[in-house]
Amino acid sequence: MELIMRRGDVYASLGHDQAPSFFDLTNISMIEPNLETLLEQTIKLYIDGQILRMMLESTVCEQLAARQAMQKATEAAEDLRKRVNREYRRKRQTEITQEILEIVAGSVESPITDPQNIASSKLGDVPPNPMPTGPISPLGP
Repeated sequence: MELIMRRGDVYASLGHDQAPSFFDLTNISMIEPNLETLLEQTIKLYIDGQILRMMLESTVCEQLAARQAMQKATEAAEDLRKRVNREYRRKRQTEITQEILEIVAGSVESPITDPQNIASSKLGDVPPNPMPTGPISPLGP
């Protein structure tokens, strides 16, 4: 098979040995459409393909940027959660320490000073010296 171009038209020659016996013409077939139309349609398809590619790339870039923004927002929210949680624990620890200090201060500054008045004290009062006076042994007194 051989391609021949004449006046902008493309022809395919089948050759004498390939032509069927009833093919009595010049053994030349014209390929439709002509080269100019074919080139015009190919360029249109190419341009349409390039526009589609650019649109797809734009969409992909937009989605990628949105994903990165969401990922950064998620990381920032996680950092904020950790900071708030840390601050909550610090305040809670401060309150617990303050309560312990108040309990210890209240037991040292008890209004009961006379051991004879322990029986007459109110139910919520603390004895005057709840702390042991001697050395503390791990095995007991």
